[in-house]
Amino acid sequence: MTPTLDGDAPRVQLLPAGRFRSEDGRPAEAECWRLEAAQAAQVIATAERRVNDFMFDYEHQTIHKEENGQPNPAAGWFKRLEFDPVAGLFATDVQWTARAQQLIDAKEYRYVSALFLYDQQGNVVKLINAALTNTPALDGMDELLAAASFLYLPEDTPMDENLRLALCAMLGLGKEADEAAIAVALTAAQETLLKPAACSTFSDLIAKKDQSIAALSQQATTAPDPSRFVPVSVFNETREQLAALSQKVHQTEADALIEAALSDGRIIPGADEDWMRSLATKDLDTFKTGLSIRTPNPALTGMQTGGKAPAELNTAALSADQQKMLGALGLDAGYLSESGGAA
Repeated sequence: MTPTLDGDAPRVQLLPAGRFRSEDGRPAEAECWRLEAAQAAQVIATAERRVNDFMFDYEHQTIHKEENGQPNPAAGWFKRLEFDPVAGLFATDVQWTARAQQLIDAKEYRYVSALFLYDQQGNVVKLINAALTNTPALDGMDELLAAASFLYLPEDTPMDENLRLALCAMLGLGKEADEAAIAVALTAAQETLLKPAACSTFSDLIAKKDQSIAALSQQATTAPDPSRFVPVSVFNETREQLAALSQKVHQTEADALIEAALSDGRIIPGADEDWMRSLATKDLDTFKTGLSIRTPNPALTGMQTGGKAPAELNTAALSADQQKMLGALGLDAGYLSESGGAA
């Protein structure tokens, strides 16, 4: 049965003892990885010469931070290592951060992925750091155990100083970066640059980028096909003409609607007419909606005479007694026409 990790215990297994491989078949350069007494002694001795504590990060963000630009917070820290010939390599003084402790207690993180260097024979030679993860590559270890990332060290010999500085410059590292930092950066470059571009070497990647740049430059310098494109000035002029034509059509429609509404009393000449014309200019749809709810007002449009001449109207409307009264007053029917009609 796989033991359950006690998040409060300072002792955490980093790597198994003996010979082991990852779930995805690594290492490709050797038959297997080896961590026995001799290798463990070298790893521990190297760790003891280290000044800074080892770091637990989240999902190996230490490797990916240059690519994704995200922060690289610590999940925990440790300094001392211990080797058990049966169980493997352990960190014995782990101190989790408050956030990591909460995630471990809630079982949101259950495994540790150790990042280490190994030589051509698969011997583990140096521990880099470890990460909290939920994608273990080494099966059968304690929860919160070794998982996925490993760095290959071709030979266990000091790197040439000129080569080290050249690699630092190429990878964007500081001049003080050691072989472990260079190995981490190379692994990150392979995962984030070479693999996505389907390239096996940096030379292939550069050649592919050069081809892409040349193709883009060719497109930029090639004259556009006149049958497919028009000058921007022509396009803008056409757009302005269409906008003016559309405005003219709207104004013509608005004028016709206003004249009709004036004739049937839906719009009153004066301030009401001015307001409705302004509304039609700004928002024809709103103008139409407002006009549609108005009703004609015949009282504002009909003539008092009903189309008849005033004299004809007045004389026809007088009774015989009214005509006699006018005669007694010395007036005739023409007086009504001049004065505007009978009272």
